[in-house]
This record gives sequence, structure tokens and C-alpha cells, in this order.
Amino acid sequence: RQMCIRDSQQIWQGHSHYPTNVRAYPSTKAPIVACYPANSTIYYDRILATNGYWWISYIGQSSGKRRYVAYKDKKNSWISL
Repeated sequence: RQMCIRDSQQIWQGHSHYPTNVRAYPSTKAPIVACYPANSTIYYDRILATNGYWWISYIGQSSGKRRYVAYKDKKNSWISL
């Protein structure tokens, strides 16, 4: 079950401290479609909780598709995926 926490017309930004996988849908089993290198800025417009993780989400500039990045598990521990 997917729970959208924040959906906004604003664009937020986050910082990846580690290489970070970008997925096609909000699951660690989803295909990896890109990877941000460490120390990247990620711009996003949605935060959701599903499949045991907190995710940030955005529309990919080149694909036009919604993409997902896991950033914390549901225990609020920061993760590196």
C-alpha cells in the first residue's frame, strides 16, 4: 500500500551523501533506471511511504516518467541503496 505524504507543485531539493539508485517504481525490487553519484543534489516534488521505505519522487527530465529514490526505512534510519 502506498501512502503519499506530500505532493506539491513546489520543487524541493535533497543531497545524496552516497551513490543513490533511482527506480522505476517505489520498490527495492524495481528496475534501477539511473544512479546519482555521491554528493549530488536531487530535486523532487513528492514524498511517499511504501514497501517499508520513505521515498522521494520526481518526473525525469529526459524520460518524462515518474522516478523514485528511497531515502529512509520506516524506522527512520537513513539508508544507502
